[in-house]
Amino acid sequence: MIDICSILDLENIDSKLNLSKLMESIMLEANSADDFEQDGVSPIFAIRMACGNTEAIAKFRKQLGDLNFEIREAVHVANKKNRADLILSLEAFESLYQKSPDVSHYVFITSDTDFTVVMDKLHKYGKKVWLVTRKEDAEKSVFTSCSDKILSIEDYFDEKLPKNEDKLLQFIYSAKFLAAKS
Repeated sequence: MIDICSILDLENIDSKLNLSKLMESIMLEANSADDFEQDGVSPIFAIRMACGNTEAIAKFRKQLGDLNFEIREAVHVANKKNRADLILSLEAFESLYQKSPDVSHYVFITSDTDFTVVMDKLHKYGKKVWLVTRKEDAEKSVFTSCSDKILSIEDYFDEKLPKNEDKLLQFIYSAKFLAAKS
C-alpha cells in the first residue's frame, strides 16, 4: 500500500482554494509518478490533517468535512500567534516514527517556511515531499531544497468572487463583525 500524508496549514492558505480540486490533482499526479507504479496499487490519502485558528477553520470547514480531514484548532497564545505549524510538523514527524501508516509521500499545503524544517527531515529519511504553495514562493531555495515537487496553489482556486462579495467575506471574518455579533 502506498500512503500519502496531506498537511494543510489553514493559517497560510487563501480561502479561494478548492480543496477537492487540489486533492484530486494530487492523486492524479501521484498515479502518474514513476514511484507509484508498483504492482498496480493506487496511492491513498492515509493521513489528512488541517490546523488553524477558529476563523481559518471556519473558511474551510465544509470542504474539510467533505474530504474527511482531521481538524485541529490552534488557539492564539500570544500576540495573535498560534502553534498550527508546530502541531502539523510534529504530526508529520510522528507518523514517520510510528510507521503506522507507513507514509511514503508527504504533501504540505502552505506558504509558511517554518515547515521546511520538518520537510527537510522527512527528505533525509527517504520520504518524498511535495509542496503546494503560492506561485511567488515556489522558486524560493528554502522550498526547492527540501521538496521533490512543487505545485502552485493558485491553479486550484475557485473563480474570484465579485468585489462586493469578497469585501463582505472579509468583513464577516474580521474582528469587528465577530465583536458586534457577541
